Amino acid sequence: MNIKNIIVTFSLICSLFVVTSCSEDEKEDLNYVSFESKVINFGVALNESDTFDVKVYSANKTGDSRTFAVEVVEAETTADPQYYSVPSTFTIPGNTNEGVIPVSVTGTNLGSGKVIVLKLTPSSTVYTGAKVTINVTEACFQNSVNLAFTFDSYPEETYWELYQGATLYASSAAGDYTGQSTFSQLFCLPDGDYTLVVYDDYGDGISSPGGFMLTSGTTTLASGGGNFGTEVSYNFTL
Repeated sequence: MNIKNIIVTFSLICSLFVVTSCSEDEKEDLNYVSFESKVINFGVALNESDTFDVKVYSANKTGDSRTFAVEVVEAETTADPQYYSVPSTFTIPGNTNEGVIPVSVTGTNLGSGKVIVLKLTPSSTVYTGAKVTINVTEACFQNSVNLAFTFDSYPEETYWELYQGATLYASSAAGDYTGQSTFSQLFCLPDGDYTLVVYDDYGDGISSPGGFMLTSGTTTLASGGGNFGTEVSYNFTL
């Protein structure tokens, strides 16, 4: 092999080394992070506080710890800010590709459920995946009961009261459902005797196909509709 061929061969080897080295550096420097899933469901007990971890994964591992930014998408979040907290940053430790974002929630004013929407903050060196929607509901360790209405043409006439024994447990008022076609509310009820009273302010009930149903799992506790006059009541035991 003459000296010219040796020089060409050496140059090719050096070029290959440089390209390979650059590719490895680019792979090492790539920061792509995404949430473990697009939807997470979390239950918290009434008026209690709890914390759960939202996992985030990166596309690669590096020897150093990496810190990323996360933010709440306020326009899509329905939970009251005073009842949840999310840190502004999180860390993926060195030599791993998993980090966690601790989200703290208090089970107050959840109603039929709230959502917290988070997104990872991109930058010139960080590429991010889709947002995550966290569905927060009241965790029920007693009897989960759902009250559902389908209204007629006059939803403003309908209202109801739920009694635990002789004590009023929950209620609505005439006019609460103006402009609505349906309504549902979840309750977490202890064992006991209850009475559901449904009222019609005009006195002609809820015209078909409207009506209401009170259920616990697959069990129907009360259902009705039609012309029941001013009010109708149902007793049930849990």
